[in-house]
Amino acid sequence: MLIILQHNVAHLGIATGYCLAEAATVYTNRKISRIMLSFAALASVATSLAEILGGAIALQMLFDIPIKTGAVLVTVFVIIMLFSNSYQKIEKWIIAFVSIIGLSFLYELFLIDVDWPAAGIAWVKPSIPEGLHAFADECPGCRCNAS
Repeated sequence: MLIILQHNVAHLGIATGYCLAEAATVYTNRKISRIMLSFAALASVATSLAEILGGAIALQMLFDIPIKTGAVLVTVFVIIMLFSNSYQKIEKWIIAFVSIIGLSFLYELFLIDVDWPAAGIAWVKPSIPEGLHAFADECPGCRCNAS
């Protein structure tokens, strides 16, 4: 949700030269402006909490650290990096890890025999393969009756 807000605010800044707070103050009345900026702040806080929870879940999965302890560790780690201006270092590590994952995925594609024309057609026109209709019929709560 926050990325959509950031995207739209970037367009707003390019088009008007105002940041969100300035544009809200200039173009809307005070009450609407306060409500709009409060929701923007809440979206930012919610996204930050989701990132902290994601880090805590990762620590729990990797090192069996309880979620609450992991959330505290992630928060402390982020605050230390924020005040020591070392965020660029961790960004480089993240880019390296994501690059390794992407290169591994490409390597795995070369290990298997892919029917590229069929993959291209399935990318544009998805379908349910033969034999899966029975599974869909037996799936509890499934609303897609194939028969």
